[in-house]
Amino acid sequence: HDAAYYARSPQDDPQGPDAGRVKVRRGGSWHTWPLYARCAYRNWNTPVTRYTLVGIRLVMEAD
Repeated sequence: HDAAYYARSPQDDPQGPDAGRVKVRRGGSWHTWPLYARCAYRNWNTPVTRYTLVGIRLVMEAD
């Protein structure tokens, strides 16, 4: 954790620190408690960690 990072990070598309072993994960899934499903909820994972219930879900209405 670097409390001063946001003060010196780029305003557009910040990539995060160059070093570190974990990444921030925002939100949860339909299978978690409502608190975790909020987009403002933050947690962490290693970049190689995969969960079947966490990820991006895209929806398109059929015509």
